[in-house]
Amino acid sequence: MARAFSGDPLAQYVFLEDAIRRQRLVSVYRLFLRVFEQKGFVSTNDDRTAALCLPPGRYPLSLTEHLWLLPSMMLATCVA
Repeated sequence: MARAFSGDPLAQYVFLEDAIRRQRLVSVYRLFLRVFEQKGFVSTNDDRTAALCLPPGRYPLSLTEHLWLLPSMMLATCVA
């Protein structure tokens, strides 16, 4: 997923350097996968395609859930 989104304009804006962007996106998407596995579901196939879904009523995450994720997101993005 990090490779697929490394050219995304938002990712390029947040992480200016290509090498750092790829590393940070790996960490960010690892965190996203963990959240979606716990709160929703993740589906993949042999074509390296993935779908991450949250069921109705599970999005947006609560304030408590966002606060719980904050330290992990700061580590993933190295914003500290």
